[in-house]
Amino acid sequence: MKILILSCNTGEGHNSAGKAVMEAALLRGHEVEFMDLMLLGGKTVSHMVGGAYISIVRHIPAFFSLLYKVGGLISSSTRKSPVYYANSLLAGRLDRYIKEHSFDLILTPHLYAAEVLTCLKHRGLLSVPVIAIGTDYTCIPFWEETDCDCYIVPQKDLLGELIHKVTYTFPVINVCYPSEGSAGRTYPQRASKKAAFSTWYSGKAGFFHPEETLSCPKVLPTAFGCSCLSGHERQHGIWEGQPSCR
Repeated sequence: MKILILSCNTGEGHNSAGKAVMEAALLRGHEVEFMDLMLLGGKTVSHMVGGAYISIVRHIPAFFSLLYKVGGLISSSTRKSPVYYANSLLAGRLDRYIKEHSFDLILTPHLYAAEVLTCLKHRGLLSVPVIAIGTDYTCIPFWEETDCDCYIVPQKDLLGELIHKVTYTFPVINVCYPSEGSAGRTYPQRASKKAAFSTWYSGKAGFFHPEETLSCPKVLPTAFGCSCLSGHERQHGIWEGQPSCR
Protein backbone atom coordinates (compact mmCIF):
# COMPACT_ATOMS: atom_id res chain seq x y z
CA MET A 1 0.00 0.00 0.00
CA LYS A 2 1.24 3.49 -0.84
CA ILE A 3 0.49 5.90 2.01
CA LEU A 4 0.73 9.69 2.21
CA ILE A 5 1.02 11.30 5.65
CA LEU A 6 0.29 15.03 5.66
CA SER A 7 1.39 17.15 8.60
CA CYS A 8 2.24 20.78 9.34
CA ASN A 9 5.04 22.41 11.34
CA THR A 10 2.85 24.11 13.93
CA GLY A 11 4.31 22.31 16.92
CA GLU A 12 6.30 19.08 16.82
CA GLY A 13 3.60 16.89 18.35
CA HIS A 14 1.77 16.57 15.03
CA ASN A 15 4.95 15.54 13.22
CA SER A 16 5.93 13.08 15.94
CA ALA A 17 2.56 11.34 15.75
CA GLY A 18 2.73 11.18 11.97
CA LYS A 19 6.29 9.84 11.97
CA ALA A 20 5.35 7.21 14.55
CA VAL A 21 2.61 5.95 12.24
CA MET A 22 5.06 6.08 9.33
CA GLU A 23 7.57 3.92 11.21
CA ALA A 24 4.91 1.36 12.07
CA ALA A 25 3.69 1.26 8.45
CA LEU A 26 7.22 0.85 7.08
CA LEU A 27 7.81 -2.10 9.42
CA ARG A 28 4.75 -3.73 7.87
CA GLY A 29 6.10 -3.33 4.34
CA HIS A 30 4.08 -0.33 3.18
CA GLU A 31 5.48 2.49 1.07
CA VAL A 32 5.11 5.76 3.00
CA GLU A 33 5.72 9.42 2.24
CA PHE A 34 5.67 12.05 5.01
CA MET A 35 5.14 15.62 3.89
CA ASP A 36 4.60 19.10 5.30
CA LEU A 37 1.35 20.23 3.67
CA MET A 38 2.42 23.88 3.60
CA LEU A 39 5.41 23.07 1.39
CA LEU A 40 2.90 22.81 -1.45
CA GLY A 41 2.72 26.59 -1.17
CA GLY A 42 6.52 26.88 -0.98
CA LYS A 43 9.14 27.02 1.77
CA THR A 44 8.23 30.62 2.58
CA VAL A 45 4.61 29.68 3.30
CA SER A 46 5.70 26.74 5.45
CA HIS A 47 8.07 28.89 7.52
CA MET A 48 5.51 31.68 7.87
CA VAL A 49 2.71 29.38 9.08
CA GLY A 50 4.88 27.39 11.48
CA GLY A 51 6.84 30.38 12.72
CA ALA A 52 3.76 32.53 13.31
CA TYR A 53 2.06 29.84 15.37
CA ILE A 54 5.08 29.13 17.58
CA SER A 55 5.80 32.84 18.09
CA ILE A 56 2.24 33.60 19.15
CA VAL A 57 1.89 30.76 21.66
CA ARG A 58 5.30 31.44 23.17
CA HIS A 59 5.43 35.22 23.26
CA ILE A 60 1.81 36.43 23.32
CA PRO A 61 -0.17 33.51 24.79
CA ALA A 62 -3.06 35.80 25.76
CA PHE A 63 -3.60 36.56 22.06
CA PHE A 64 -3.52 32.85 21.26
CA SER A 65 -6.10 32.25 23.99
CA LEU A 66 -8.31 34.94 22.45
CA LEU A 67 -8.00 33.39 18.98
CA TYR A 68 -8.85 29.97 20.43
CA LYS A 69 -11.97 31.31 22.13
CA VAL A 70 -13.10 33.11 18.97
CA GLY A 71 -12.48 29.90 17.01
CA GLY A 72 -14.67 27.99 19.43
CA LEU A 73 -17.48 30.50 18.93
CA ILE A 74 -17.46 30.40 15.13
CA SER A 75 -16.62 26.71 14.69
CA SER A 76 -19.61 24.82 13.30
CA SER A 77 -20.51 21.70 11.35
CA THR A 78 -23.09 23.65 9.33
CA ARG A 79 -20.82 26.34 7.85
CA LYS A 80 -17.20 26.82 6.86
CA SER A 81 -14.79 29.14 8.64
CA PRO A 82 -12.14 31.54 7.30
CA VAL A 83 -9.59 28.91 8.41
CA TYR A 84 -11.20 26.38 6.08
CA TYR A 85 -11.18 28.75 3.10
CA ALA A 86 -7.57 29.76 3.76
CA ASN A 87 -6.48 26.11 3.78
CA SER A 88 -8.58 25.35 0.68
CA LEU A 89 -6.20 27.57 -1.34
CA LEU A 90 -3.86 24.56 -1.42
CA ALA A 91 -6.56 22.19 -2.69
CA GLY A 92 -5.57 22.36 -6.36
CA ARG A 93 -1.90 21.68 -5.70
CA LEU A 94 -2.66 18.83 -3.30
CA ASP A 95 -5.08 17.29 -5.82
CA ARG A 96 -2.38 17.26 -8.50
CA TYR A 97 0.18 15.81 -6.10
CA ILE A 98 -2.12 12.97 -4.99
CA LYS A 99 -3.01 12.03 -8.58
CA GLU A 100 0.61 12.21 -9.78
CA HIS A 101 1.80 9.80 -7.07
CA SER A 102 -1.21 7.43 -6.97
CA PHE A 103 -1.59 7.07 -3.20
CA ASP A 104 -3.84 4.35 -1.79
CA LEU A 105 -4.40 5.94 1.62
CA ILE A 106 -3.92 9.37 3.21
CA LEU A 107 -3.39 9.97 6.92
CA THR A 108 -3.13 13.32 8.64
CA PRO A 109 -2.33 14.26 12.24
CA HIS A 110 -3.17 17.92 11.52
CA LEU A 111 -6.38 19.92 11.20
CA TYR A 112 -5.12 22.04 8.28
CA ALA A 113 -4.50 19.01 6.07
CA ALA A 114 -7.87 17.55 7.07
CA GLU A 115 -9.53 20.77 5.93
CA VAL A 116 -7.81 20.72 2.53
CA LEU A 117 -8.72 17.05 2.06
CA THR A 118 -12.32 17.83 3.05
CA CYS A 119 -12.39 20.53 0.38
CA LEU A 120 -11.20 18.05 -2.26
CA LYS A 121 -13.75 15.49 -1.13
CA HIS A 122 -16.64 17.95 -1.32
CA ARG A 123 -15.53 19.00 -4.81
CA GLY A 124 -15.66 15.35 -5.88
CA LEU A 125 -11.91 15.24 -6.55
CA LEU A 126 -10.84 12.77 -3.86
CA SER A 127 -11.41 9.03 -4.06
CA VAL A 128 -8.62 8.01 -1.67
CA PRO A 129 -9.66 7.16 1.93
CA VAL A 130 -8.60 9.71 4.56
CA ILE A 131 -7.82 8.94 8.21
CA ALA A 132 -7.47 11.82 10.68
CA ILE A 133 -5.26 11.29 13.73
CA GLY A 134 -6.06 13.46 16.73
CA THR A 135 -3.03 14.73 18.65
CA ASP A 136 -4.84 17.00 21.12
CA TYR A 137 -6.56 15.97 24.35
CA THR A 138 -9.66 17.87 23.35
CA CYS A 139 -11.59 18.44 20.14
CA ILE A 140 -10.08 21.76 19.07
CA PRO A 141 -12.13 24.26 17.02
CA PHE A 142 -12.82 23.56 13.34
CA TRP A 143 -12.64 19.76 13.42
CA GLU A 144 -16.43 20.04 13.08
CA GLU A 145 -16.07 21.22 9.49
CA THR A 146 -13.87 18.31 8.39
CA ASP A 147 -15.17 15.23 6.60
CA CYS A 148 -12.68 12.37 6.92
CA ASP A 149 -13.44 8.68 6.52
CA CYS A 150 -12.14 7.76 9.96
CA TYR A 151 -10.98 9.61 13.08
CA ILE A 152 -8.44 8.23 15.55
CA VAL A 153 -8.09 9.65 19.04
CA PRO A 154 -5.39 8.83 21.63
CA GLN A 155 -7.68 8.42 24.62
CA LYS A 156 -11.14 6.89 24.99
CA ASP A 157 -12.47 9.85 26.99
CA LEU A 158 -12.24 11.93 23.80
CA LEU A 159 -14.63 9.72 21.87
CA GLY A 160 -17.81 11.35 23.15
CA GLU A 161 -16.63 14.90 22.46
CA LEU A 162 -15.52 14.13 18.92
CA ILE A 163 -18.66 12.17 18.06
CA HIS A 164 -20.77 15.03 19.41
CA LYS A 165 -18.95 17.69 17.36
CA VAL A 166 -18.15 15.81 14.16
CA THR A 167 -21.63 14.94 12.94
CA TYR A 168 -20.66 12.79 9.96
CA THR A 169 -21.44 9.10 10.31
CA PHE A 170 -17.87 7.83 10.03
CA PRO A 171 -16.07 5.64 12.56
CA VAL A 172 -14.12 7.10 15.46
CA ILE A 173 -11.48 4.78 16.88
CA ASN A 174 -9.59 4.93 20.16
CA VAL A 175 -5.97 3.96 19.56
CA CYS A 176 -2.95 4.50 21.79
CA TYR A 177 -0.47 5.15 18.97
CA PRO A 178 3.29 5.01 19.70
CA SER A 179 5.65 7.94 19.95
CA GLU A 180 8.21 8.60 17.25
CA GLY A 181 11.12 6.18 17.37
CA SER A 182 9.25 3.59 19.42
CA ALA A 183 8.17 1.25 16.62
CA GLY A 184 9.62 -2.19 17.24
CA ARG A 185 11.31 -1.06 20.46
CA THR A 186 11.10 -2.88 23.77
CA TYR A 187 11.34 -1.05 27.09
CA PRO A 188 12.98 -2.48 30.22
CA GLN A 189 10.81 -2.65 33.31
CA ARG A 190 12.24 -0.96 36.39
CA ALA A 191 10.70 -0.82 39.83
CA SER A 192 11.76 0.97 43.00
CA LYS A 193 10.31 0.81 46.48
CA LYS A 194 12.02 4.06 47.47
CA ALA A 195 11.00 6.45 44.71
CA ALA A 196 8.31 6.89 42.11
CA PHE A 197 9.17 7.66 38.50
CA SER A 198 7.03 9.21 35.82
CA THR A 199 7.32 10.50 32.27
CA TRP A 200 5.47 13.70 31.34
CA TYR A 201 4.90 14.86 27.80
CA SER A 202 4.64 18.40 26.49
CA GLY A 203 4.19 19.91 23.05
CA LYS A 204 7.01 21.77 21.33
CA ALA A 205 5.19 25.05 21.85
CA GLY A 206 5.94 24.91 25.57
CA PHE A 207 2.57 24.95 27.35
CA PHE A 208 3.97 22.73 30.11
CA HIS A 209 6.02 24.29 32.93
CA PRO A 210 7.78 21.42 34.72
CA GLU A 211 9.73 23.62 37.13
CA GLU A 212 6.53 25.06 38.60
CA THR A 213 4.84 21.67 38.89
CA LEU A 214 7.82 19.89 40.40
CA SER A 215 8.28 22.60 43.03
CA CYS A 216 4.81 21.97 44.45
CA PRO A 217 5.15 19.55 47.42
CA LYS A 218 1.44 18.71 47.38
CA VAL A 219 1.66 17.27 43.86
CA LEU A 220 4.56 14.85 44.25
CA PRO A 221 5.74 12.30 46.81
CA THR A 222 8.85 12.88 48.91
CA ALA A 223 11.13 11.08 46.46
CA PHE A 224 10.19 11.37 42.85
CA GLY A 225 11.98 10.98 39.51
CA CYS A 226 10.61 12.60 36.39
CA SER A 227 11.58 12.60 32.72
CA CYS A 228 9.98 15.48 30.83
CA LEU A 229 9.69 15.08 27.05
CA SER A 230 8.80 17.75 24.54
CA GLY A 231 6.77 17.21 21.37
CA HIS A 232 9.89 15.75 19.77
CA GLU A 233 10.88 12.69 21.82
CA ARG A 234 14.62 13.26 21.44
CA GLN A 235 14.49 16.73 23.00
CA HIS A 236 14.18 15.77 26.64
CA GLY A 237 15.67 16.47 30.02
CA ILE A 238 15.36 15.35 33.62
CA TRP A 239 14.55 18.07 36.13
CA GLU A 240 16.52 17.82 39.36
CA GLY A 241 17.11 19.98 42.37
CA GLN A 242 13.47 20.51 43.26
CA PRO A 243 12.49 19.83 46.92
CA SER A 244 10.36 16.85 45.98
CA CYS A 245 12.26 15.59 42.96
CA ARG A 246 15.50 13.71 42.51
